Amino acid sequence: MTSLYYEDLGEYIIKHPRELCRDYWNRLVSDTLDCGIMEFINKLCVTHTTIKKLTNNQVDFCEVIGEELNAGI
Repeated sequence: MTSLYYEDLGEYIIKHPRELCRDYWNRLVSDTLDCGIMEFINKLCVTHTTIKKLTNNQVDFCEVIGEELNAGI
């Protein structure tokens, strides 16, 4: 994948942070159903870091998901 793809993806996440973070969250949860807590935490951190990098630190995955969970997704 090209760097232009990642730039476009980052811009898209910035424009739609709640929807995209919710999608990443749902995938994270389904991908880690049979995993231990440490593997889940590791994948959560990787997802958080990836989204921060893609969006030049403009979208904080954990913050967005925390707000969504508190609102009762």
